[in-house]
Amino acid sequence: MLKTLKRNSFAITCQLIVVIIQLLAYSGTRLINGNMNSYNIAIDIIDNNIPFINWFIIIYIACYPWWYVGPLLVLRYNRKRYYEYLTSAAIGYIIAGIIYIVLPTEIQRPIIENDSFLNMVVNFIYKMDTPANNLFPSLHCFISWNCYLCIRGEKEVPTYYKIGYLIFAVLVCASTVLVKQHFFIDIIAGVVLAELTYYIAKKIKLPNKLINIEKNKIKELV
Repeated sequence: MLKTLKRNSFAITCQLIVVIIQLLAYSGTRLINGNMNSYNIAIDIIDNNIPFINWFIIIYIACYPWWYVGPLLVLRYNRKRYYEYLTSAAIGYIIAGIIYIVLPTEIQRPIIENDSFLNMVVNFIYKMDTPANNLFPSLHCFISWNCYLCIRGEKEVPTYYKIGYLIFAVLVCASTVLVKQHFFIDIIAGVVLAELTYYIAKKIKLPNKLINIEKNKIKELV
């Protein structure tokens, strides 16, 4: 166990750095756009016909540990893809942060009675996460789709893992609108951003540079 942690210490450190970038992109930008005018970008014909389904809050919350543990799976099969994932994530967070400042958006949440445990959880999330500023693109969708992309097409990863990751990513995307945390267009933006940044990550040299740094650090430990 200790040997495995040492071997992957650089990879885990890189992931922690990406998490910090994520926090800055989502929470840090609110120090800038908190007092700015927010825009409603709902597509009424779609968003007004999406129902509220409280049990999807379970998926909305359950994805948090998956975001940080799920991508570690690819370390067993293809380290370059792991660093492509981290690169894609970092680029995506930076782009999202810029969008949050340039185009703050808001959503009108429904009034949910605390008459069930799931509704209480929904209202807790509503209280913890303000409904304005950082909706487009949805980071829930971006991160979840990015987790799927890091194993999509990887021959060494078992098919059932790929299917499971895809299904869960789709469910997470669905949860964002079914608990009225996002608009439908936020899902599209999050998925498109993931596809775009992962494509960029595969084209630039940063993932290979990170692999070389990791190799040198592992040699130092031997």
